[in-house]
Amino acid sequence: MDSQGYSLVTSINNGSRSPVEQERAPPEPPAAPVDNMENQDTVGSVQLRRSFWILIIASLYAVLVLSSWILTCILSVRPLTTASYSFDDYFIPAFSQDTPHDSIDSSAFVTNEKWYRAARVMQTIGTVLTIPITSAVCSNAAVVFIQRCGKSSKMTLRMLLALADKGWTNTDLYIQLFKGPVSCWNRYFTSFLLVAIALHVLGALIAPLQSLLLSPKTIKVPNSPKAISVAHLFQGQTADSTGITLSMLSSAALTALRSANGNSYNEQIWAANSPRTETHEGECGTTTQLVRYSQLDDPFIAVLPNDFNTGLVRQRTQRLNSSTHATFLSQEEPFINCKAGRSFQKQYNGIGWAVAVCAPVLWDDNRWQSPWNRRQLRQDISEELYLHFNFSNPNERDKLLKSPRHSTLLKITANTTAGWFELPNYRNANKPGPLEGKYLSSPVKNLADVKYYQTDDSLEKLVAPGPLLAMTYAIFGARDSFMSICATALNSDVLSSDASLQDVQFCSNAPLLAFLDSKSGQICIGSDQSPRAYHDIFGDYNAMNTPYGRNWEALTYWLVSMGSFQTDTKRISDAFETGLALVNTAWAEVAGSIPVGSIDDYGVMFDLGADTLVPKISQASIIAISILHSVYLISLLCVASYAAFYPKWTSSMNGFAMMRIGAAVADRMPLLITYKEDEIHALDKIPGWIGGTSLNGSCEEHDSGKNSDQVAKLELGSPCRLRGKQKYACYEADQITEKKRQGGSDRYEKARGPRAPI
Repeated sequence: MDSQGYSLVTSINNGSRSPVEQERAPPEPPAAPVDNMENQDTVGSVQLRRSFWILIIASLYAVLVLSSWILTCILSVRPLTTASYSFDDYFIPAFSQDTPHDSIDSSAFVTNEKWYRAARVMQTIGTVLTIPITSAVCSNAAVVFIQRCGKSSKMTLRMLLALADKGWTNTDLYIQLFKGPVSCWNRYFTSFLLVAIALHVLGALIAPLQSLLLSPKTIKVPNSPKAISVAHLFQGQTADSTGITLSMLSSAALTALRSANGNSYNEQIWAANSPRTETHEGECGTTTQLVRYSQLDDPFIAVLPNDFNTGLVRQRTQRLNSSTHATFLSQEEPFINCKAGRSFQKQYNGIGWAVAVCAPVLWDDNRWQSPWNRRQLRQDISEELYLHFNFSNPNERDKLLKSPRHSTLLKITANTTAGWFELPNYRNANKPGPLEGKYLSSPVKNLADVKYYQTDDSLEKLVAPGPLLAMTYAIFGARDSFMSICATALNSDVLSSDASLQDVQFCSNAPLLAFLDSKSGQICIGSDQSPRAYHDIFGDYNAMNTPYGRNWEALTYWLVSMGSFQTDTKRISDAFETGLALVNTAWAEVAGSIPVGSIDDYGVMFDLGADTLVPKISQASIIAISILHSVYLISLLCVASYAAFYPKWTSSMNGFAMMRIGAAVADRMPLLITYKEDEIHALDKIPGWIGGTSLNGSCEEHDSGKNSDQVAKLELGSPCRLRGKQKYACYEADQITEKKRQGGSDRYEKARGPRAPI
């Protein structure tokens, strides 16, 4: 590298013309000897200045980026305009039926979304400004670097050009580097260029990484909470309080049992992990939930419809579920024991058929007793039902009870559970929760295990009967039960004597027949042998197409469907389980129909919420991006401070700065065509740093600072570093600006006289 320095001051009058141009140019009038600084009006002098604008711009940019990121991080956790996104933070804890302790202003979430949109706009602006701001900071800092690196850095003009060309964003430089050998890198790279490239890469990396890890998410926020009253299935706190009696429940149950068929849909039937669907497409075609009840996943009954959703609120409500098991007994001893004890008993018989019913009922203190307690915790009860069937050919009436052709004893065991479950909401994936034993998150106080009894001597006044007893009473027991009406009609002459009743089907729509009989069209319930069993029992007996015959045939077919050995017990179990579901539904409907104030109830709160937009980002992503932001912005501000606090010989490495540097080496760098910059070896020999020297060329005199009042000059490749308090030759415009800043512009203008051309 040449050790010779190149003065930047001589170019003010000589220009940057090549030797060839200077020879061809017409003679010019003699110029003032600038190197000797005799004409101080034409070439002024100023001290090196600091410029804080780049630091201010970088600081404003950092504030913009940090504000956007901090807002995003806060909004991903909580809103700015209110306490929380969660419903529970505004109300008494989850599963409480109390009223809210704080009001919700839905407009606060609208304002909060505006903050989020503002943060996204700020983020976009910051992303767009990242490269320009970083490049401007590096360009300003490069001026300080090339004037402070000195001779020991071995910086060449080629390295200076790499900084002036903003090599950190110059693709031509990267192409040149990767095309050439590794040694080529040493011709271009400086420590500052590496720092600038790293700073740009870091700044450019943050935006795509942030876009990858951060995404907008629509969530539900509290909007308009409401509450509804739900009737307790277990009423009252005392033994004498009014509740749902066996008579009330059996009447509603009979209606549900006779109206249900394979096409029915019950909106109070719930199933765990199952969506609400009215029909199901399967191997058997289109079926309803009642047909598939036993196949559902944990089916149960609730007072509220199965499409009810509490939204943002977590609430519980009561549920009932029953399961059954049917078996044919070979011994009659259990049936005899049932009849000997406290039980509900009934017997019916007619031509070719007879059925005896026995259902044990609890008895205590000379009163009928319910299996349920008056409490709000989980309860499990078990019930039994015995059905004794006798069938014979109608032509052999005398053999019906003594030696029937077909006799069976069917035992039905029903297990029913009452408890609580969490209603579908946004936090449990809109699915009903599992069976729970508690009403609230803590045990309910002042609820003793008080039993239910009948309110008088009649069984039908028993409060809170078991569902199997209620179904038995609805079918066989009450005066208006199915069996009572049908048997009475068949055993009297009403069907033949009263013309108005000729077409009345007293025995049609028998309870459970739709789930027992393949003739209903629901053949996928299970294998049905009822027609075959019916023929085996009654042979070729023809009931004839008369009112009596039609009713007799309907009744006997229904009885055979339950009482034949050829009937699958699984089919009977499923049918009774579906029937108990209808009874439990009737219980919920009766409880819900009682006027408010006449029955115990509890509140169920719900809030479907309103949509709002929030940022979605993980905690780990927040930490990672925060670290990147910190490293980048701290580095950027350090480089900007480096550019701002050191006095500089020019504002930035722009084109005008390079024109002045080029003028200093015009004799070595003439204006000629070239496409091979990398082969211009003079660029590797000419020094690339800016120094200073006294007008007589003495570096020692310049460095000593003894003559700070005298004007020094800039020099390319000078071994002397620039000094902040030293005056250096400058353009006249800079001296005028300096005088104005010092308040002496008027005196200066008068003393200067007319301007001389530069």
